[in-house]
Amino acid sequence: CVCVCVCVCVCVSEVESAVRFIFPHRSQVELVIQMLVVFVVKQLLSMATEMGLPTVKRLIVHRMRAKNLQAAELQAGKQRPPQPQWEEDWALAPSRKLHLFDEYLEMVLQFGFLTLFMAAMPLAPMFALLNNVMELRLDAWKMLRLMRRPLARRASDIGAWEQIMSSLGALSLVTNAVVVGFTSEQVPRLVYRLTASNGSFDGYIEWRLSSFNTADFEAASQVANSSEAICYYRDFRQPEPPYNWRPEHWHVLAARLSFVLVFEHLVLALRALVMRLVPRVPAGVRREIRRERRFLRKALFRQMHQAERKEAEAAV
Repeated sequence: CVCVCVCVCVCVSEVESAVRFIFPHRSQVELVIQMLVVFVVKQLLSMATEMGLPTVKRLIVHRMRAKNLQAAELQAGKQRPPQPQWEEDWALAPSRKLHLFDEYLEMVLQFGFLTLFMAAMPLAPMFALLNNVMELRLDAWKMLRLMRRPLARRASDIGAWEQIMSSLGALSLVTNAVVVGFTSEQVPRLVYRLTASNGSFDGYIEWRLSSFNTADFEAASQVANSSEAICYYRDFRQPEPPYNWRPEHWHVLAARLSFVLVFEHLVLALRALVMRLVPRVPAGVRREIRRERRFLRKALFRQMHQAERKEAEAAV
């Protein structure tokens, strides 16, 4: 466990340095690292816990039962017949009532992270797909080999989980639009190209950066052994104290908010259009349902006619 934790820490530090090179925004870097931890480290630990604990319990129970059988055989002086299948099944771990709740919760949490912050990490669907393929096989092996057969219960759908996933899908439009609009450089570039240049990106770096006089640092923030009189940072500030906002800041902010609103409403319209065009029940299934209802109606009418005929014959 210590070696695994050390390897994970080293990998996270290396990934952090690479992500900081790709995404200069600090919030974006922290979000990407969090997504990597959720979709890689957490899933591996979850699979190890789900499979390790039942396997260890099964081995312990199996050894205890084997010792008890050997002691009983030595005491009785004869070998017992082979253990029936139902006794072996009874020795498995019992299936809990909330077993499916835990499985649904795990999938919904993964779906939430995937849809809410997919713009920050486009590789998240690939990690989710690999995890779900492995999870499918591991859960099947666990339910067949390590757990007793669960009691069957009727259900028309997945219940409240459907509304939860639908709400997460609608909320993800806002979060992804905000992530793209407020962490991407495409919006400032578009504003610069439309307002401050003749259609090119010449001079964009000077327009995007703000200058700060190092002599205005507080005493506790002074940089030791530094000969630089001016430092540059990514913002829209005036070059003189008190370093207020430049008009470009409000232009870019308005453009970011406009992008969020347009992107959100556009995707919502496309989502509503797709939901309207794609039926919840396929056409073939609808035809079969109507056909079964028609046959059922004919059978009921035939039964009613036979009952009326029998009553008429009995009255005669």
